[in-house]
Amino acid sequence: MKKIGILTFHRANNYGAILQAYSLYKKVLNIDSNNNVEVINLNLRKREIHDFKKYNFGRFHIRFKSLINYYRMKKFIKHHMKLSSFKLIDSLEEGIEYINQQNYDVVITGSDEVWKTNDELPLPNIYWLPNSLNCKKISYAASANRTPYGLYSEEVKKKLREYLEDYTCVSVRDDHTKMLISTMTDQDIHIVSDPTFLIDFPELDIRKKMVGAGINVSKPIIGFMGTNIELVNLYRSNFGSQYEYVSFYQHLGDTKFIGNLNPLEFVQVFKYCNLIVTSFFHGTVFSILNEKPFISFEMKEYGDMESKIYYLLKEANLTDRYFVNDLLFDAENLLEKSAQLLENDTFNYTTFIKKQREYFKPIEDILRSL
Repeated sequence: MKKIGILTFHRANNYGAILQAYSLYKKVLNIDSNNNVEVINLNLRKREIHDFKKYNFGRFHIRFKSLINYYRMKKFIKHHMKLSSFKLIDSLEEGIEYINQQNYDVVITGSDEVWKTNDELPLPNIYWLPNSLNCKKISYAASANRTPYGLYSEEVKKKLREYLEDYTCVSVRDDHTKMLISTMTDQDIHIVSDPTFLIDFPELDIRKKMVGAGINVSKPIIGFMGTNIELVNLYRSNFGSQYEYVSFYQHLGDTKFIGNLNPLEFVQVFKYCNLIVTSFFHGTVFSILNEKPFISFEMKEYGDMESKIYYLLKEANLTDRYFVNDLLFDAENLLEKSAQLLENDTFNYTTFIKKQREYFKPIEDILRSL
């Protein structure tokens, strides 16, 4: 029996972050039920406070609905994943000491943007798994999304190289991260799928909640998972009253809003939609998993960097569904593509999902061999 810890952003207050942690936990647990698998319930204190304020406080007020959702998320992770004892850390050394006290045989970092850096994630940090950790180290689908190549100092690169050379296996989620990490290690770097592709989510009936939100489920639905109200207005003016316009994640303009959902219920919303318009990576993923037509709308330019959404669509050969909110944005093309998808979506979702699941096989073999 091995003790395996998963270090990720499971405490972030958004559906994608929690569901990727849940999916990886379930997948690793299913490899061998005799193993002791748990999510390492650790966070940087600065990040914990930042996220709590970001999601729950407006400029001069408390967002009570967001606060309710925040505790709903915490309840979900407590009841659906085995967690270590909770620990907030203020330094890398604290994180190393805490993880070593848990006596893991293996620690997996990822998925999600655990290798991105910002004010809440200074470098080096615990998510890079320092070589002073007394365990085998693996990264799974780690991402440094939106991290510029030239951001790291030579001193930081040297330290991260020391960490990476001690890994049993390095895997990332996208080409941008692979190119970034390849400047700091000679290890083979595997590109793998987001863990939400790896499991079958349980079927839950949310029809009553949809109807309770005032949604007419007998009408075709265009669903919005994003933050752009102008997109809602654009679709409504073009497609008219024959469609029901529904937002989830955030209430957008004159749409019906379906909230009050735990993460597993959230996944079910996609199956009711005839088209999903999303600006989120996991909105794209859940559209694919539910085999539903979608448009991916990037809210800002990435310059010379490739976004994680674009990488996924490039692999699926679906870049014609990718639009960016920039000066070259073509609304006519967006609406034309949407109309085409509403009429006939010929993409083979089942084959693509199967391909994504196959990426986990080498990681599974490594975990079995340790």
